[in-house]
Amino acid sequence: MADERSPTARHSQRRRPIDSDWNITDVCSSYWRLYINNRDGTAVRLARGLHPLPAGRIHLIPAYVRFSCVNATPIDHYYIHFDLLGLTPLLQKSLFAEPLSMPLTPTSRRVLSRHKRGQTTADSPDLLCLTQALVLESLAQAFAGLTQASRTQLIAAFAVPSLVQPAIRLLQQVLPAAPSVADLADACSMSEDHFIRCFRQAVGQTPARYVLQRRLALAARQLLYTTDSIETIATRHQFSNRFHFTRAFSREMGIAPAAYRSATRV
Repeated sequence: MADERSPTARHSQRRRPIDSDWNITDVCSSYWRLYINNRDGTAVRLARGLHPLPAGRIHLIPAYVRFSCVNATPIDHYYIHFDLLGLTPLLQKSLFAEPLSMPLTPTSRRVLSRHKRGQTTADSPDLLCLTQALVLESLAQAFAGLTQASRTQLIAAFAVPSLVQPAIRLLQQVLPAAPSVADLADACSMSEDHFIRCFRQAVGQTPARYVLQRRLALAARQLLYTTDSIETIATRHQFSNRFHFTRAFSREMGIAPAAYRSATRV
């Protein structure tokens, strides 16, 4: 989706059997996970304890939630990884700090049925649309469960004032290159100081911090979905070297890039 205020963009999906091979520790990602399992027995371990993922329900694990996978039983495991755009990492961490669970819906049953029959590939246009519908439907339930104060924050985040929208659009066009604050201010026809104040008021953080987090989120996706070296990804996203990238990535994600890359199976 082109609009930065769109709830989701870029998803990947898969249905596969899992066993003890799923037991990966210390997972933390910049994207969300949607899980549906056909049997009980799977759980994620959080700092506060074990969180079961029972069969016949939709489970959402928000971005930036740290967990470890727990499973010892053969299970048919369906997952979707997706980005939630329009919300800064800081706000996502504040609003969604725990996994969420909800009943299956007709849309989710249709998606599962299509995968089970194997009649279409995961990237067929109709299945991609159904999958996006499932993600949006699940997010709608998650948003509906927020407190009124949190819903007010969410509404404000998705309604970024038009004054700074040109800067948001410019970032979408030029990332992973890192535009200067002067470039962003110029796109909004503002002085730098005035732009920084407006951007911080609208988005909840400075332009520099926002740009860094978007660069790191894009780099995180490439760690998972490409075989490019960490050095190549660091250079592509305007980090001076692997050490600089690793330090920034670890500070944001709580895990080094090499370890993050090992989480693709969950």
